Amino acid sequence: MLSGMLFQLSWNPVPSYLEQGSILAITRRELKKLTTRAYGLWNERWRFTAKRVGSWW
Repeated sequence: MLSGMLFQLSWNPVPSYLEQGSILAITRRELKKLTTRAYGLWNERWRFTAKRVGSWW
């Protein structure tokens, strides 16, 4: 066994709770809410930039 691999195995134990859902997992509703919010902020920023540059339509 390579010494680097042995070090990894000894210092980074594999968690025994891999079957459980991740703490960082988010629901579809939360993902949709975050995506909608990010799109709205991007759209608002784009409109602000377009107004500042000058209305060209």
